[in-house]
Amino acid sequence: LNINGTPEAVDDYDPVGQDDGSFDIQDSGSTIRLTGNAWKKAPFNYTVTPSTVMEFDLKVTGTGEIQGIAFDNDNVLGGEVLFQFAGTQSDYGNQDFNTYSGNDWVSFSIPIGQFFTGSYNNIVFVGDSDSSPSSQESFFRD
Repeated sequence: LNINGTPEAVDDYDPVGQDDGSFDIQDSGSTIRLTGNAWKKAPFNYTVTPSTVMEFDLKVTGTGEIQGIAFDNDNVLGGEVLFQFAGTQSDYGNQDFNTYSGNDWVSFSIPIGQFFTGSYNNIVFVGDSDSSPSSQESFFRD
């Protein structure tokens, strides 16, 4: 997956406790597609500053409980800083951008540095669907 123009390997996030979905990389590395109950991480050694902004496109064709992006250091569910953009669960992570509806591409620009700062080792793509994993499909690009 290309992150900030650099190809990065994608792996399971919290594989013992949460992740049992799948992913594939599309569009020459610019898009990750999550299916099932999928939490996938990629290396992202980055320091979030007060002026950091995250921009990307999202498409969801089967909404689950949480579609979002998180930043993490320990590969264990619960320690990450998560922004939710779609989904039925509203008690986990930052809900300020939980505005996605429909099933087409939507662009997001999130001033994450206004919510938290610090150094992180991983970016986590979340397509959480415990209740109906076969219907969850989320795409994150650019």
